[in-house]
Amino acid sequence: MPFPDYDIIIVGTGPAGLGAAFHLTDLSPSLSILMVDRENICSGGLLNDCKQNYTYPIGFAVENWTREEAERLLPLVENFLQPAIKEKQNLGVYQRRAERIGVTLLDVRQAHVGTDRSRGLIQRLRAELESRGVQFLMKSKVTDVLDDAEGTRVIIAGTETVRGRKVIVAPGRKGFSFLQQVMERMGIAYIDSVVDVGIRVETTINCEQACLSGSPFQGEQERLYGRRRRRDLARHNGRLGQRDQGCGGDTAGKLTGGGEPVAGYPSIGRALYK
Repeated sequence: MPFPDYDIIIVGTGPAGLGAAFHLTDLSPSLSILMVDRENICSGGLLNDCKQNYTYPIGFAVENWTREEAERLLPLVENFLQPAIKEKQNLGVYQRRAERIGVTLLDVRQAHVGTDRSRGLIQRLRAELESRGVQFLMKSKVTDVLDDAEGTRVIIAGTETVRGRKVIVAPGRKGFSFLQQVMERMGIAYIDSVVDVGIRVETTINCEQACLSGSPFQGEQERLYGRRRRRDLARHNGRLGQRDQGCGGDTAGKLTGGGEPVAGYPSIGRALYK
């Protein structure tokens, strides 16, 4: 059997892959690690708007995670990402109003990096890993993962073979179909888990004139985040209309409740918009 090129090969450089590399180098600094990604920059959820939630059960499937385990791990993530937790205003008011219509609004510790600053965060994390000896191979698509009598290895672009003692496959949402194919071919059992869907609720400056007639947010004066023309595409039985001028009313939380789906917000139903 050929000698491995690396101790660990990590496929994917999103939050899962980077987190695995940090954890492994903490435990064993001498490990040789190669991270491979088809993109030009470490991406995944870090490259988008990059909202980070540090409260259980947001992002945790309660069937697989306990609160104790989540709260043990979340501080470790904070230590690497160094988030600036957003302040919340009048959350208690919203929670009481939500309760009256059968909706639970959780008090979530949330950080909002934003698209304009996410690249800086990614560069900082990559530079830290490189200082630990981790190597990166970008713009290289892994087309297969093999583990047989010839050893554990990944195939890049269908031709190049890179061998490792262990392979971690963390391709993220974009690469899930690839991961699914690998697991099925290897006979690895898996289940589909839940996905948290976030929404943003905005109101006009004077909510008494807003289209949210009858909602728990009617009459609430919201903090202005900057005037800009905006069209709300949400509809519910014709009772939510368009509005051109909006203001931000960010309330970090998770809304849960039943009801008919609202166009554009399939997970939020009549419980919120009736």
